[in-house]
Amino acid sequence: MEEEKAKENIEIEDKELKKIEHRRKGIDFSKIVPILKNNPKLWIIIITIILLVAIIGFSSWARTQNIPYLRDVTTGQYTLGPDLDPFLFLRYAQTIEKTGTLPKMDIMRYTPLGGVPTQSLAFIPYTIFYLYKFLSIFSSDMTIEYAAIIYPVICFAIGLLFFFLFVQKLSSYLFKDSEKKLIYSVSIALIATLLLAVFPSYLHRTMAGIPEKEAPGMFFFWLAFYCFLSAWQSKGNKSLVMALIAGTSTGLMSWVWGGVRFIFMTFSLFAFLTFLLDKMDKRQKFVYSVWLIVTMLLVFLVSGLNGTRNFFSGVDTLFAFGVFSFIVGDYLIYNTKLKESLSIEKIKLPHSVVSVLIVLVLGLILVTIFFGFSFIVDKAKFIKEGLLYPFGRGRVGLTVAENRQPYFVDWFNEFTPFFFWVFFIGMIFLFYEATKNFNKKRKGWINFFFVLFLTTFIFSRYSDNKPFLGMFLLNGENPLSQVLYFGGLFVFLFAVLFIYLKAYIKKDDETLESYKNIHFAYLFVLAFVFWMILASRGAIRLFFIAGPGFILVASLLPLKLFTYHDKKDYYPLVLGAILIVIASILITQYSPKLLMIALFVLLAALIAYMVIINQRWEKILVFCSVLSIIFLLLGTFLVYEQATVASARATVPGAYYQQWQKAMAWVRENTTEDALFIHWWDYGYWVQTIGKRATVTDGGHFTEYWDHLIGRYLLTAQNEKTALRLCKSYGADYLLIDSTDVGKYPAYSSIGSDETGHDRLSWINTFVLDEKQTQETKNETAYVYVGGSMVDQDIGWENYSFPRAQAIIGGFIMVTDKEKGTIKEIKAVIFYDGKQYRVPIRYAYINGEWKEFEKKEQELITGALYFIPRVTQQGIKSLGAALYLSEKALNAEWVKLYLFDESENFELVHKQDALFIEQLKQLNVSVGDFVYAGDFIGPIKIWKINYPEDIKTYKEYLEIPEGWNQNTGPWATLDHLGE
Repeated sequence: MEEEKAKENIEIEDKELKKIEHRRKGIDFSKIVPILKNNPKLWIIIITIILLVAIIGFSSWARTQNIPYLRDVTTGQYTLGPDLDPFLFLRYAQTIEKTGTLPKMDIMRYTPLGGVPTQSLAFIPYTIFYLYKFLSIFSSDMTIEYAAIIYPVICFAIGLLFFFLFVQKLSSYLFKDSEKKLIYSVSIALIATLLLAVFPSYLHRTMAGIPEKEAPGMFFFWLAFYCFLSAWQSKGNKSLVMALIAGTSTGLMSWVWGGVRFIFMTFSLFAFLTFLLDKMDKRQKFVYSVWLIVTMLLVFLVSGLNGTRNFFSGVDTLFAFGVFSFIVGDYLIYNTKLKESLSIEKIKLPHSVVSVLIVLVLGLILVTIFFGFSFIVDKAKFIKEGLLYPFGRGRVGLTVAENRQPYFVDWFNEFTPFFFWVFFIGMIFLFYEATKNFNKKRKGWINFFFVLFLTTFIFSRYSDNKPFLGMFLLNGENPLSQVLYFGGLFVFLFAVLFIYLKAYIKKDDETLESYKNIHFAYLFVLAFVFWMILASRGAIRLFFIAGPGFILVASLLPLKLFTYHDKKDYYPLVLGAILIVIASILITQYSPKLLMIALFVLLAALIAYMVIINQRWEKILVFCSVLSIIFLLLGTFLVYEQATVASARATVPGAYYQQWQKAMAWVRENTTEDALFIHWWDYGYWVQTIGKRATVTDGGHFTEYWDHLIGRYLLTAQNEKTALRLCKSYGADYLLIDSTDVGKYPAYSSIGSDETGHDRLSWINTFVLDEKQTQETKNETAYVYVGGSMVDQDIGWENYSFPRAQAIIGGFIMVTDKEKGTIKEIKAVIFYDGKQYRVPIRYAYINGEWKEFEKKEQELITGALYFIPRVTQQGIKSLGAALYLSEKALNAEWVKLYLFDESENFELVHKQDALFIEQLKQLNVSVGDFVYAGDFIGPIKIWKINYPEDIKTYKEYLEIPEGWNQNTGPWATLDHLGE
C-alpha cells in the first residue's frame, strides 16, 4: 500500500512539474484541453482552418511549379510565362524601379503618337514594385522580375481566402435555422474552395509568371462580395464599415479590371429583387447607397469627370443607378407630400412597383427631352445586342481567340459533364428551396417556368452544327434560338410578376407573404448565377469568372439536399433518382471500372444504412442522392486536379517563346535604341519589353483603326508601294512577321477588309500527303494531299461556279511523270452542292522554285500549292505537306515577303529559325525555313525598311475617321492615297 501511495505521489509530482514547466513556457494545456473538449464549435473552426490552409497551400504550391523554368535562354535571367499583356506590366514595373514613377507619355507605344499609362495599367506595376521592395527585405537577390512572377500567386491565395469567407457567410444564412449551421456552412465553403482552387479556367491567370489583371481583380471581387453580404445583414457601425469596404473594393477593382461590371450587375439585380418584393429595409437601402457612392467617388478620383461619365454610361452601371433612383424615388413618393398630391393610394399595386413605374416614366420623359426618343431605341437595341453578343461583333474583338462566343458543347468540355449536371440540377433545387413557402399550386407553376427558363436560356446556344436532341439547330443566332433565349426569360418573368400582382390586387396575403419570405440569400445566389450563365454565353475567356458561380451552386446542392433527410417532400426524391441515373450514365461513359466500384460502394452503404438505422425508403433515397452528388463532385475534383497540375507544370516558355527570346536578343544587340518596329498587334508587348524597342501597335488597341490599316495597307497590301507608304507615315524602321501570322491570316485579313467584310478575307490551310491513297500506273503516280479549306472568293471554272464560303476544297491530287520525274498537273478536289469536282490549279512552289501549269484546252484556277517538308515518326518527307495559296493570298504583301522573299525595299536582316528547325540544321539536316510537324513551323523574319525617294508620308494614316468604330467602320477609306 505504501509503495502504491508513493507511486501515486510521484505521478502527482510529475504532473505538477509538467504543469509548472508548461506555465514557464507560456502553455497551460490543463486549461486548453477542457476548452477543446467542451467546445465542439472550436474543434470545427480549428479543423476548418487546417483544411483551408492546406487547400490554399497546395493550390499555391501547384501554381509555382513552373518558376525554375521561367528563364530567358539568352540571358539566364527570370522572365514571364507564355502570355502577352503581363509583359507590359513587367516593363512598367521595371520603369518604376529605375525612375521611381511612370512617364506621363509612353513613347514606346503607339509610336509616333505615344500612349498614356492609365490607372488601370498603373495599378499592377506599382503593386509589383512595392511587392519587390517588401521581398527585398528578406532576400538581397530579389529582382523585379521574380516579384512579377510570384505576384499572381499571392493575389490568388488572398482571393481564395475571401472566396471561402464569402461562401461560408452565404451558406450560414441559408442554414440559419439549423443547429448544424456552422458545420454545414464551412463544409460547403471548403468544397467550393477546393473545386475553385483546381478549376482549370481559373489557373492560367493566377499562375506564377502570369501577372494579369484578373488575379488582383478577383481578390477585390471576393472581398467586395464578402463585405457587401456582411453589410446587408449586419447592424449598427459594422454595417456601415462593411459597406464602405465593399465600395472601396469595387472602386479599386475598377482601376484594375473590367470584370468589375459583374459586381455592379450582381449587386444591382439582387437589390432590385429585394426592393421589388418589399424585402429591403432602411438600413439595407443605406448599405446599397453607401456602396454605390463610395465606388463612384473612387472611379472619379482616378478617371476624372469624363472618365467617370464614360464608366457609368454602360448598361450595367446605369442599372445600378437605376436601382438607386428607385430607392430614392420610393422615399420621396411615400415619405413626402408627393404621396397625397399624386393620389398614390388609389393605385392598386405594391408601392415598390408603383415607385419603379413612376421613376421609369419620369426618366424616359427626361431622356426624351434631353437626348431624343432615338436614344431610348438605341439603348434598347444595345441591351438586346449585349444579351446576344456580350463581347460585341466588332472585327477586332472577335478575332481574339478567347473572345469567341462559346456554345453549350464548349461548356461540357470546360466544366465536364459530371459537373455541369450537378450545377444544372442544383440550380433547379435551390430555386425550389427559395419558393418552398408557396402553396403547392403556386410552387408548381413558378418552378415549372423557372425550369423552362433555365433550359431555354442555356441550351438555346447549343452548337453551330449539332442539332439539339437530333432535331433543332440551336446556334444562338437563328430565329428559333433567339425565340427560346428571350422567350424563356420573358415568360418566366411575366409568370412571377403576374402571380405577384394578382395576389396583391386580390389581397392574397398568403401568396404575398410567400414572396416576402423568400430568403435574401437565395435571391443573391440567383442574381449572381444569372449573370454567370450569361457570361458563359459571352466569351471563352469569361469561363474564368463564371466558374465560381457554377461551383457555388454545385457545392450547395449535397448539403442542402441532405437537410431533407427528416422531411416528407417528394420533390428531392425525384431529384435524387435523376442524380443517381445521371451519375451512372456518366460514369459508365467515362469509366466502366469506376462505375462498378461506385455501385458496389453505393450498394454497401445503402445496405448498411438500412440495417443499422432501419429508415424509410424516402430517407434512403435522399441518402443515395447525396452520396451520388458527392461522388460526382469527387470525380470532378480529380479531373480538375490532374488538369491543373499538368497545366501548371507546362506553363513555361516553350520552343516558340525561346525562339522569340533569341529574336529579341538580336534586336537588342543589332538595332538602335530609337528603332521603331511595325507588325501585327499581338507581338507589341514582347518587342517593347524583351526587345526594348518601340512599336506602332500592341494589345492595348489604342485605336482599332490602326489595326485595320496595318491589316489592309501593310499585311494584305496589293503592292509594295502601298505598304511602304503606310510604314513611312508611322516612321517604322523594321517589319516583323512571325510564323503564327499564317494562322492569324483570317483575323487580319478580316479586319483589313472593306465594308463587305471579305474583299481581303482569306486563309492558308495545310494539306498533308496521304500515302495510303497513292496510286500508280505504268507512266504516272498520283499523290493525294488531304485537308480542308473553304473557297475564299467566287470561282468560275468552265461552266461551273463555286461560291465563296460555300464550296470546300477537300484535297489535292498531284500527278507526276515517272520517266521525267516532273509534275504533270495538280487538281483541287472541290465539294459543292453534294457533288465533287476536280479542278486544275495554275501554280506549285517546290524547293524555292515556281512551277506553272498551262493547258490551252482547259481553264486553270489561280492558286498554288506551296510544298514543305513534313516530319513523321518514319522520318522527313520532303513533299509531305503543302500550303494552299489562293489568288487572294498570292496577291498579299505578307505572303510575298514571308513565304517567297520577294521584295525590292524590304531587306531581310534577320531570320530566327524555329527551335526544331535549328536543331535539325545542327544535325546537318536541311529542311529549309518551314516544316510541318503536326502544325506549321517557321522562322521569325525581320526586315529593315529602305524607303525610295518617291514614297511620301500621309497624315491620314495617323488620324481616325469621324464616327469610326470596329462595328460599323467606315472601312477602306484610304485606298485612294498614292494613286
